[in-house]
Amino acid sequence: MNVFCVLLLFLIPSLVYGQNASDRLTETGFENIREVCCDDTVYASMEDPTYRGVFRGSGVALNVLRSVYPSANVFNVVIKEDNKGRVAIEAINDDGAWSVDVNYDSRLIENKLDDLCGDNMQSKSYGKINIIMYPIVSLDNHLLYKLFSYGLLIAPSVETTLWKGNHIVLQPIIPLVNNYDFFEETANRHVQIGSLNIQQDFTANAKWWRRLSAGFFHYNYLGFNLETGLHFTKAFDCGVELSLARWQDMNSGVLKVADDNLFAALLKMNYYHSETSLDLSLTMGRFLYGDYGVRGDLGCRFGEYFIGVYATLTGGEHNAGFNFSIPMSGKKQKRMGVVSVRIPESFDWEYSMSSNFDWKDKNCGKTVEVKAAKDKAAHYWEADYIKKYLMKFLNGEVD
Repeated sequence: MNVFCVLLLFLIPSLVYGQNASDRLTETGFENIREVCCDDTVYASMEDPTYRGVFRGSGVALNVLRSVYPSANVFNVVIKEDNKGRVAIEAINDDGAWSVDVNYDSRLIENKLDDLCGDNMQSKSYGKINIIMYPIVSLDNHLLYKLFSYGLLIAPSVETTLWKGNHIVLQPIIPLVNNYDFFEETANRHVQIGSLNIQQDFTANAKWWRRLSAGFFHYNYLGFNLETGLHFTKAFDCGVELSLARWQDMNSGVLKVADDNLFAALLKMNYYHSETSLDLSLTMGRFLYGDYGVRGDLGCRFGEYFIGVYATLTGGEHNAGFNFSIPMSGKKQKRMGVVSVRIPESFDWEYSMSSNFDWKDKNCGKTVEVKAAKDKAAHYWEADYIKKYLMKFLNGEVD
């Protein structure tokens, strides 16, 4: 009897850990979970549909794993999106003090999980639906006959994932209130298809990205969009975007599609400087309507807040403006059941100077957008940014 009790003392903790790690993560709000503890090292991969900001969900996951496996001090975790790895976190807990590194070599951890636990995955996200109520605010102050035109629209985005790397978006644009005159030519006066497309991610390692999208794009385009690129370092990445589309609208209540093809080929670069939190982006090449040029963006990230300015020179014309992104939802929005209605993690807005009418008449600087009103701060995957604010979260400097 004594021997049996001693065995139970040794067996029960391991059984509890093995049973409760995935359960605890599921209860906390994570999905697509795989985890295993080997000696003093925990390997895990998961997706976070619950917490605002990539770093916050990562920090919560590390604290959960630490509480479930108190004897482990090394944690290798892959954070996913659409069940595809985006970043790999290597964290060490030494007597309660965390040291963290973030990189893009997600395949190394995924291979270890394949060897140790195979395809055993808990809380799969496939088929679950998010309905995100994006607001769109339109202001136009270059008119001569009124101070400004305004429009408030709602863009409910219905999104789901049906298989690994897949993402489906249905996002109509619905006008709510405006002060447009009957002769003003603007798509904001009418209900639009907005975005209705299917995306597929073909990457095997988070260091690369290759995404193909097909369907209707915001605001008035129908066609294909291909993005491919590489994270050269933890702060610098470079990619190419190719778009083939046709202009379309539903202003008359009937879908009209233009006969002419539009083509864009753009080189994109992004650099994040961790010490100053400055974010520099450069886009150059051929835009949709055949104009060649360059756009530069300079912004600063204050945690989940972003504010920036930009300037564009293309097609012989110039333009400039500013943009910002501010948190909109609470720090946690847990998915409830198969269908979850939520507000965006952030509110994004961009003001364009439109310095002259030639800029608008020539359709300068136009690109397709897979989704309207994206969260600029919500899915920012630069490794140095995540590392900086993950350490702040684990040290209690941000909550």
